Amino acid sequence: MIHCLIVEDATDLGRELKGAIQDLSTDLSIMAAPSAEEGILEMGRHSIDLLVTDFRLPGISGLELVKRVQRKCPGVKVILTTAFLDTQLEKEAEDLRVSQVIQKPVDLAEFRRVAAGCLGLEGGTLPTPPAAPTKVETKLVPQPTAEKEEDQTSKALFKLHQSLKARCTLWMDADGGIEKAFGDLPVDIPRDVVRHAGQQMVAAAHGLETLILSPGRASMHYQPGVSSDFMAVYAGEELLAAVFSPGLDAAQVAVKSELLLEGFDRVRNLPGGEKAGAKKPAGSAKAAGTDGELEKLLGTPANVSRSDADDFWENAGTDAKPDLGNPDLLTFEQAQKMGLKIKK
Repeated sequence: MIHCLIVEDATDLGRELKGAIQDLSTDLSIMAAPSAEEGILEMGRHSIDLLVTDFRLPGISGLELVKRVQRKCPGVKVILTTAFLDTQLEKEAEDLRVSQVIQKPVDLAEFRRVAAGCLGLEGGTLPTPPAAPTKVETKLVPQPTAEKEEDQTSKALFKLHQSLKARCTLWMDADGGIEKAFGDLPVDIPRDVVRHAGQQMVAAAHGLETLILSPGRASMHYQPGVSSDFMAVYAGEELLAAVFSPGLDAAQVAVKSELLLEGFDRVRNLPGGEKAGAKKPAGSAKAAGTDGELEKLLGTPANVSRSDADDFWENAGTDAKPDLGNPDLLTFEQAQKMGLKIKK
């Protein structure tokens, strides 16, 4: 039996990928998981011949998943999907011996051919590695102080701006100050309005970090409007925002938000992308009493380190069985629940 694992957090796309290859062979078994963690657990049942994974996943990333699967299943073929393809990701995929990188939106016919080629099945072809993504020509009103800069951050932002086909793409600090801009804001949206919106988003994101999110986790915001649609990502002390023509449909929002999230991660990790020691925005202090209320509900959090979590997922899905002690012994409470009569 040939085993294939598809890891895709967009469940509709995961079903489409599964449907595209499920009739390639009668001996093909396909598992689908919405996260790398669940994929690792699925993989514990048997070895994997083909891994299909999205690059950006909640929790463990697609590239980290590839590393873990390769350690447990040497020789596994890998297909990586992504909405934001650049030379850095191509280099990382090449270093990990990824069989093919497919850019979203996925051409299902191409995906089927690539998957068949990876598995050595009839009708499969393994295309040559993809060329650098084609630049999309857009009419932009140039910002003289931004597009002429030759640093890596500016280049990455401009490339992202072209991929998004946005009216304007902005890199901002926690105070709403615009560090870099490509394109031009609509005439009915002054820069001070954008700055104020950025400040409000940062303050709201800090509040969410206190209650729900992990510190530093990226927060996504999308707001459809009358004259423009606004989309932004925030984490740490940086903000990446894009303004679009109004009327984006659900599919466009999904693709552009993924591009924006991946672009934010890449730009922020470049030299000069994240500012060391940036100050916290005004109004971002934790709400009074929040910590105490959460501690009452949840108790004192366990002291779990990053290495503890890594060790858990490294060993998850293995054949190791938990020590259940003596399975023939029942506790008094278990016997009562089973309706057994207890002799005193």
